[in-house]
Amino acid sequence: GVKKRTDVILATLQRVASVLEKEQSSENKSTLPVTVYVQTAATPEFQAPHAAWQDASTEDAPDKNWQAWKPVGELSLPLNLATAEDVASLLRLMLKLPTETWLSIYYCGPAREGGLRPVTLLRGDRPGEGNTQAMLQYLSKPNAELKLYVKNQRKRPSKLVRQ
Repeated sequence: GVKKRTDVILATLQRVASVLEKEQSSENKSTLPVTVYVQTAATPEFQAPHAAWQDASTEDAPDKNWQAWKPVGELSLPLNLATAEDVASLLRLMLKLPTETWLSIYYCGPAREGGLRPVTLLRGDRPGEGNTQAMLQYLSKPNAELKLYVKNQRKRPSKLVRQ
């Protein structure tokens, strides 16, 4: 008697869980609102690579140089974006930047063993390439660090040719 009822209850719970997961995935067409940060200085002073790392945060001082960033708003990213350029286009719209503006977009990925979240550059020129889908999947999880960092805003070069 008791064994059979437990099996029936387990099967019912599994059916309910699968229906709820399907319902949630069909509803969830975008990430939770992601806070977008830009550099506070309009044109940050160039730092040579041998000196630039000195301002970076460390395990001992994770908030070091935090004042160099300011939040500019929140954005929910659709999960069907395929390239880094798709994400950049949405950010340009949000930030009211011209379409010929290049952006470098970074996010903090999933925590590693030590609890640190690696900073990752968003990449991918073609659908299926790069890490755009991985970023969107990560940002749709409840424990994700919902922050995007926009750096290196600059005019797209007109004489540069892709080979």
